[in-house]
Amino acid sequence: MKPSDLIILHIPTQNAGVFVHRLTEPHLVDQVLFEFFEASPKREAVLGAKSGAINWNFPGTAVHLPCSLLNDSDFIESLATFLEQASVESTKKLSEPDVSQHAIQHLDA
Repeated sequence: MKPSDLIILHIPTQNAGVFVHRLTEPHLVDQVLFEFFEASPKREAVLGAKSGAINWNFPGTAVHLPCSLLNDSDFIESLATFLEQASVESTKKLSEPDVSQHAIQHLDA
């Protein structure tokens, strides 16, 4: 990966974006940076915005790794598997409670 290269990924099922680029700072020149961020604001943030502006932190999470990992086939395979799985699995399953009708009836009793 050259210093001028930039990879941008959008993972709609996770409401996520990923920037991957090589760092150019002298002490980090052999590092590649992965920046993860929320692609769209949460509904609560939009509805709760008082001034019409949403306070949004960017990036959400970032990590830098040695560029040499991009030549490691095991790392690339694991990264590709993770990104593929993230692109097909929705976070809604994790954020919505799994409450059966039986449990609701039990609570109403």
